[in-house]
Amino acid sequence: MWPKIKAAYLLVLIWVIFLTGCKSQTTDSVARILWPDLNDPYIQLTRTWTRKGVIYSGIDTEIETYATLKSLDWRKAYVQKWAKVYSLSPGEEKKLLADELKAAQKETEIFLTLYSNKPEQAELKFNSPLWSVFLELGGKKIYPLEIRPLDWPYAKLKTFFPYVHRWQKTYILRFNQALEASGARLTLSGPVGKVSLEW
Repeated sequence: MWPKIKAAYLLVLIWVIFLTGCKSQTTDSVARILWPDLNDPYIQLTRTWTRKGVIYSGIDTEIETYATLKSLDWRKAYVQKWAKVYSLSPGEEKKLLADELKAAQKETEIFLTLYSNKPEQAELKFNSPLWSVFLELGGKKIYPLEIRPLDWPYAKLKTFFPYVHRWQKTYILRFNQALEASGARLTLSGPVGKVSLEW
């Protein structure tokens, strides 16, 4: 099976090179066609502000988590991406940006995904018997103000958070303190194990 897949990729690559001609920009053109997200500033910034954590049980994965910290830079890029995707007017984009900046002055938000082959382990809610979730900011331990499942359609999730897959559960975590320059650490801890993600 793998040789057929590799051969298919090779044929696609040759075809793309043929179509783009033998210009000096051929390599860049090929890269843009095969991996369009390589040059997407929003996707690159999302990767910069995203952390991954895994809890293992022996060689098995118990929990896999990704978390994107909504920093000020990320929020600005998110507004631009949203405006482009949903064809916002300049006025609508300006209002959305003002709302995001206002939220950033009051609170810290994190987009979080959880995956487990045991679905109950990926459930996150207040007073959960399975998970304690908290954020450390400026030496303070802060518990979430809100844990909200994010029920966006998959295509929308994939557009704004390119690392998601269909088997993850997605959440927004809100903490009642603005992000500080000194960094942040998100911890999920419980009977299954512990994972800490640092920015």
